[in-house]
Amino acid sequence: MPEPLPMQRDAFRYYVKEALANLYDRSRLQTSPLLDALRSDRAPDGLASASLREALREAIDRLRPDVTIPPGRPEWLGYRLLWQRYVHRKSRFAVCQELNISRTSYYRYHQQALDAVASLLWERAAKHGVSQPTSEGVAPGNADQAVQTAVRLAHESRRQPTGIVGLTEGILRTLRPLTEEQSIRLVVSAAPELPPIYVNAWVLRQALLSLLLDAMEGRDGEHLDLEIARGADCLSWRLLSVPRDLGESQGIAVAREVIGAYGGQLMLEPCEDGAALALTLPIARQSTILIIDDDRDTIRLYRQWLQAHDYLVTVARTRAELGDRLETAPDLVLLDVLMPQWDGWSVLHTLKAEPRTASIPIVICSVLSQPRLALALGATAVLCKPLTEAQLTQAISAALYLQDTEQ
Repeated sequence: MPEPLPMQRDAFRYYVKEALANLYDRSRLQTSPLLDALRSDRAPDGLASASLREALREAIDRLRPDVTIPPGRPEWLGYRLLWQRYVHRKSRFAVCQELNISRTSYYRYHQQALDAVASLLWERAAKHGVSQPTSEGVAPGNADQAVQTAVRLAHESRRQPTGIVGLTEGILRTLRPLTEEQSIRLVVSAAPELPPIYVNAWVLRQALLSLLLDAMEGRDGEHLDLEIARGADCLSWRLLSVPRDLGESQGIAVAREVIGAYGGQLMLEPCEDGAALALTLPIARQSTILIIDDDRDTIRLYRQWLQAHDYLVTVARTRAELGDRLETAPDLVLLDVLMPQWDGWSVLHTLKAEPRTASIPIVICSVLSQPRLALALGATAVLCKPLTEAQLTQAISAALYLQDTEQ
């Protein structure tokens, strides 16, 4: 009788979604926790990633309805959505157009289909009885909880422009007693005048600290080089000469999810003398929020809250102003649907009908409590006035993150 899987089911589902999003990224699949759970052989020539990719495609294919069901029926939507989104690598907007469904329907069918694929793979993993590897001395459930807590903090905590070099040097000062005890020489080389990244410095600090602690384990008397450089639109942070079997420790699992929450990637790259632990993080760019409202007090309050969280704010009080503001597409729209001079529902419909603005997340902020209508028309979230700063900023952060992961 196979032993129960230590990995929690929610974490397993997350890894399935991550693997689908990186279906053709060999390095990401090669380090996926699903490899062990599904008994995909780890192989340096890329067979492991190919095996995992095939398992994911087979799971999606099992959602295909019986041939007796006409292709236009709703039963086909989940299968076709996942196949177009991940196998054919089409954008969310392109999938919505091809399947002739709304954004709200996309998310509903996507979630249902993803749950079905995760369940199929979970059953396969349970039959093998293979456990998710965890760091020594760490209870699997606690490791999953640490990852989930780190992801939640990365999404919910305030972000601001942060210098990666200063952050790294601060981490090394914290580690100095250990590096001296282990006689480890850790040297940082950084390109000059690096731009900032847009993160919560405390959350990223904890992730990088965990990463370095894992890399230092058993490395007494060794020399470690850390390189920080600039790419086209990101910064790279590479720790050289780490073991190729560094594996999936708790520190690495936490760091991977935090870095992913900030739009970056963490990879283990093979090198001549072992491997390099490499991560990338996007260069800081402030998100622009467009407020569509005609109440000056509300606008003043929203502006105060949003600027405190380092968002750029623009305002449209009339249709004429809205046309001007949309010349440069905002990252997100806050919309009041109850305005004396114009109808917010028609604004929502127009924004979602225009290809140029259809993909912009729209958060409804209104005294009207009609979330079903708002979501059906394509809104990302609905907040009921009066609302708090925390409610507003958390809804914006979640909407922007969702937009990034679905692009």
